[in-house]
Amino acid sequence: MRRIGATVCVAATLAAAVPVVSAETYVIGDSLTRQTYTEGDGWHVDARDGRALQTAVPRIIGRALLHPAAAIVVALGSNDVSRRSITMVADLAAIVASSAGIAEVQGTHCLVVTTVKVKGVTRFYAGGKWSTWAQRWNRAVWSSGAHVAHWRPLAEAHPRWFLGDGLHLTPAGERAYDRLLRRSVEEHCPAPPEEPVDVIPSTPSATSPPERSAPPPDDSPASSGGSVVPGTGGSVVPGTVDAVGPVVDHIADTVAQTGTALVRSADVLGTRR
Repeated sequence: MRRIGATVCVAATLAAAVPVVSAETYVIGDSLTRQTYTEGDGWHVDARDGRALQTAVPRIIGRALLHPAAAIVVALGSNDVSRRSITMVADLAAIVASSAGIAEVQGTHCLVVTTVKVKGVTRFYAGGKWSTWAQRWNRAVWSSGAHVAHWRPLAEAHPRWFLGDGLHLTPAGERAYDRLLRRSVEEHCPAPPEEPVDVIPSTPSATSPPERSAPPPDDSPASSGGSVVPGTGGSVVPGTVDAVGPVVDHIADTVAQTGTALVRSADVLGTRR
């Protein structure tokens, strides 16, 4: 638990030195996501067949720190269930802790996590124990503190949304999955307010000459090697890029070590979902 607390502190500290939250939604997913999405509509989609949260935690945290978005949708879980991952509780705790640290500073960062289908999936997955492990994943999601995109009831009510394995999607299922994720983002993750645009007079004042631009200060990016942070009016954060890498590595190392300490708590999660 101390390591989770450290993750929150590091994320909150670094968030003050990274770009402001954009209006973009970042979706990280597996084959279901890859089936469903192409780029567009303000959503950045990072999908790969076979991806599990177990192996994606450093990528999610790194993305959240380096390119903070208004919403991060973690559309994962099926492969964690299939692999019977014993670290799912700790993995979810790590991304929620990092998200909370960023939101504390930025104010608009939002995390959404999907539940998974429990019934109707072929016994090929999870060694015939899909239902048991899927319920564990769903309980962990509901207890994590993240916003939930509840796929399970919709999925189980519409068997025609699925191919023969009961897991992968037909075109109708892809459209339904998209609707669920978009509705969840709209409900839980309001877009950050737009920055005000300064109105510049079309003609200079007749009573005063136009002002000349001041020369760049000595601590400008060109002279100091700092980084200009987008969306901050040209504010300079010296060494931003150089500073971020080691911190992301530190967080990834912290996350990797939380599993043993937290996985024993899996059985004390809430009631069956």
